Amino acid sequence: MRKQKKNRDFMNIIKLRAEIRSEKVKNFSCNPLEEVYNRSIKGQRKSKSEKREWRRKKEMDGMKMSDMIADFIGEMLSDGGGVAELQRRQVADRFSCVPSQVNYVIETRFTPENGYLVESRRGGGGYIRIVRMMDDKQRTLVEAARGIGGRLTQNSAAKLARTFVSAGLLTAREGNLLLSACSDGALAEVPQEYRDIIRASVFRCGILGIAT
Repeated sequence: MRKQKKNRDFMNIIKLRAEIRSEKVKNFSCNPLEEVYNRSIKGQRKSKSEKREWRRKKEMDGMKMSDMIADFIGEMLSDGGGVAELQRRQVADRFSCVPSQVNYVIETRFTPENGYLVESRRGGGGYIRIVRMMDDKQRTLVEAARGIGGRLTQNSAAKLARTFVSAGLLTAREGNLLLSACSDGALAEVPQEYRDIIRASVFRCGILGIAT
């Protein structure tokens, strides 16, 4: 009797364990392989979403980068009186981008339709020359600015400004602003012996800025 009771208890324990295992499998998945597959698909979907977000951010960063490169080249043109010589690789290294992005900016923004000429220097290691096309008025101002010496008195600056205004190269407002920027009052903090030097530089840069 005791032996039969032990056998029944043993069988009940085995049956209970089997039921527990069956319940766990139901709650987990109908098929462990299917569960692994579902997890992998879910991970792929998340990965695709992340890729789309990464691509969108990359495009936005590319637009910002293009603007920065275009502004940099524009500053070079202004400083060079409408002419800029640069190397694609150097510009790319400066902005931590690939040279093809520099090419894209040049080909889309510095075109003849926008008033620019781009010349490639043969055997120059990727150097290019960008020229801002100017009319006769701009060219005259640039030549006049380059002809200003190392020193310029206030009276000489006033005479030059009046000459430019009379010739129609500057408007009256531009002439007055230029004189105000390089007047003795504006340069009051500069020692007397250096004022004419600073005045010549300010006047020259002002003319080039208006011309280009």
